[in-house]
Amino acid sequence: MEAGARAHRGRTRRAGLGDGWDEPEIEQYVTRLRGQRVVVERDGDEGPGEPSYPVRVRGLPQA
Repeated sequence: MEAGARAHRGRTRRAGLGDGWDEPEIEQYVTRLRGQRVVVERDGDEGPGEPSYPVRVRGLPQA
């Protein structure tokens, strides 16, 4: 999964996950800046948690 670094504060969009054959599971994620890091958390009924797939954040300057 990819997440874009946001220039403004707020929530991200939903992401549809699936292999193309089954109905995709909808997951919602929240991105936050913590210091110089972008943190991606799964947002759901059970509270925040780790994403179920690896995440690559785009739009950040190279360190």
